[in-house]
Amino acid sequence: GLRMEFCPQSLPDLVANGPLPIGDVVVLGQILSSVLAEAHDVGLVHGGVTPANVLERPSGQPALADFGMALRLRFPRDLMADAAYTAPEVLRDGELSEQADVYGLGAVLYLALTGQSPFPARTGESADGVVLRVLREPPPEVSGRDVPSALSGLLMRTSSTSSA
Repeated sequence: GLRMEFCPQSLPDLVANGPLPIGDVVVLGQILSSVLAEAHDVGLVHGGVTPANVLERPSGQPALADFGMALRLRFPRDLMADAAYTAPEVLRDGELSEQADVYGLGAVLYLALTGQSPFPARTGESADGVVLRVLREPPPEVSGRDVPSALSGLLMRTSSTSSA
């Protein structure tokens, strides 16, 4: 069995009506990066940082769910479904790493800032097409909405930590 606190919404629910305010994205990034840093400090890799795993507690605080690394290794997830949030080396080799977690964090924050994934499926594009774009292209730069250049630069650096 698995016991987890009730979290009424996930990040996709929160951005369904548009991007989050920049201040909320900064706080979200601080909290998630702190959680990942603590996990990495004890040798735990999340291996699946996606918007569906970013939950909102009833208090409004974010939570990162699904630290099921052992289960993920035994029962791998469908990478095609989350390709836009998956580091290129994970798609290419199945290599789960701290750097891949950082890539996923950047992609999740991209969604929070823009309301869409860094690699949204194009009209008529198959899941394979999204995978190819993740493997070949860097995520687009976030701009507009008065996004501070430091925040945009930080998101770009999260994708460059990956061995693309």
